[in-house]
Amino acid sequence: ILKMQGLGDKGKVYDGKEVSKSDVYSLVSSKSGGASIFTYKWYDANGTRMESNPVNAGVYKLYIKVSEEDPSYTGSATVTYIIEQRLHL
Repeated sequence: ILKMQGLGDKGKVYDGKEVSKSDVYSLVSSKSGGASIFTYKWYDANGTRMESNPVNAGVYKLYIKVSEEDPSYTGSATVTYIIEQRLHL
């Protein structure tokens, strides 16, 4: 059994640091394989797949899918992640 917690729209204020998958969700428990049985794909606001994790202010989506290498599990989720601009007062 795989359980993920913390899924849902997320975000932060721009800090110059790359968003990691653990900023978006956490894997609570797994029977075998752990996080390696998932595939992850980041997309920008235009729907273009990104080659790296987001850093700059903007709206992003993380598509998480159970790898097809393990037929015991199925499922996917999409999470919106917003990096807000830092306000300079």
